[in-house]
Amino acid sequence: MYAYYGDMLAGKKRNFNVLNIKYKTDKTVFSYSNGTNFSVTEYKFGNINSKQKERQFYNSIDVKHFINESVYIQTGISSDYNKMDFSNQFPYFYYAVSPNDSSYKFDNKISNHNLEAFLYGRWKISQKITFGGGIRKNIPTSTGENNFLSFQSSLRYSINNKHSILLSGGKYSGY
Repeated sequence: MYAYYGDMLAGKKRNFNVLNIKYKTDKTVFSYSNGTNFSVTEYKFGNINSKQKERQFYNSIDVKHFINESVYIQTGISSDYNKMDFSNQFPYFYYAVSPNDSSYKFDNKISNHNLEAFLYGRWKISQKITFGGGIRKNIPTSTGENNFLSFQSSLRYSINNKHSILLSGGKYSGY
């Protein structure tokens, strides 16, 4: 870059897994889902040295019960844990990237654990009209974490087998 010529090294290693298990009875479906994501990313050029580690664990259990052919309710709980570690060395000046140029170190670790429960229902009013609605509540896992209660509803009009119009709204919460 600019006044420095040298080797650039970049790479990423990743392990990503998904597991879904379902058990069905006449009117009920039990589901378990698990996902893991581990990755390490590195970039080196001159006095730039950047490394990022990411770890993610996801688990959910839910139950869907069909009351009849047009109505079902579903409830469950999910846990999503993320942790990222950053270890970086950057030049003080964007153009000064030679290994001999001055640089500074920046390290940071962040994590987030989302634990949430939900309840959802769907009613197929007719062949063309379907109504759905649900609520989602987080379960705080650390001191000072906000309480969220989210809700939504939807109304779908099916024009034919390939096209539909969806009207939805609600209060959505995020972290």
